[in-house]
Amino acid sequence: FLVSAFVCKMLPRLEVNARSLTLTLTLIYIAAIHAGGITSVQFNPTNGTQVLTNAMDSCLKIVDIRTCTAIHTLRHPEFQTSQTWSKSVLSPDGRYVAAGSSSNGSIFVWDISDGSLIRKLPGHTSGVCGIDWSRGGSSGQQVASIDRKGSLILWA
Repeated sequence: FLVSAFVCKMLPRLEVNARSLTLTLTLIYIAAIHAGGITSVQFNPTNGTQVLTNAMDSCLKIVDIRTCTAIHTLRHPEFQTSQTWSKSVLSPDGRYVAAGSSSNGSIFVWDISDGSLIRKLPGHTSGVCGIDWSRGGSSGQQVASIDRKGSLILWA
């Protein structure tokens, strides 16, 4: 599956069948899930029925794409999504979500099993504009984040 998000509050899901060379486009309307436009979307790497969305309402949601319902809503009073390109990311094992605040430069990490915030990491001096999570570093888990001033931080 391929998935992308539009500010118009729809998730198009594109299914590609390589054997018959067919494409199936399914539009999933998610207006009721977020109050603002979606800024990023990612499939859960261990559960293809779930996507992580980040939106201008400063909420992250784990969404079941079969039912178009939010399984968890992740938020914190100090977390803010204020840019249309703000990104959030799932850990490679699909257990955690990380996102950087557009306003205060902190990285927030949530546990998706219960939606709880497990860590707030200060470090950036301006809003976070990019984040990614991979298998790396000494712990086998590494997050890279970059802020609007161009400062890159590797978290391990």
